[in-house]
Amino acid sequence: MTIAIILCFVILLLATISSLLEQHLKKINKKEKNYIDYLPGKNCGECGFNNCLGMIKSMEENKNNYLKCKHLNVKDKEILKNMIKES
Repeated sequence: MTIAIILCFVILLLATISSLLEQHLKKINKKEKNYIDYLPGKNCGECGFNNCLGMIKSMEENKNNYLKCKHLNVKDKEILKNMIKES
């Protein structure tokens, strides 16, 4: 009986996590998905934001925030620059 209760709890917990993840992914718009493809994805916070997604969200206010990324290579920096020019 105890194992069944624990198993139900684990299933409920996994369903909740899955739902939260799905909600989070829906918040990322198409432009942000394109930007995140060119960031290193270290989520280190050295740029002053909690993670790469936080930096991308901040680019709505200041499009040059991607330049704060200390791990962004020259090629990806140029790609992001051109993407921002076109938007």
